[in-house]
Amino acid sequence: MGKWHNHKSIDKVIDQLVRVGWTLNKQGHMWNLLCPCGAGRIRVDGTPRNPEMAARIIARQAKRCPDRHELDGRPRT
Repeated sequence: MGKWHNHKSIDKVIDQLVRVGWTLNKQGHMWNLLCPCGAGRIRVDGTPRNPEMAARIIARQAKRCPDRHELDGRPRT
């Protein structure tokens, strides 16, 4: 079991996002990742059908944030 999620692949993506400023809020059996700028919100299911695909979708949605808070951690100008 990981620090944030039971599945390693999802836990790794969540950990990277939290390190660059995203906030994780518990909502029953799922979580919401909130963007630092307040514009983005990503739903994280507690028991996804395919954890590896869910991790890729979470990372893809994070890259689509309006202020581009990506997983590389570099500030945008």
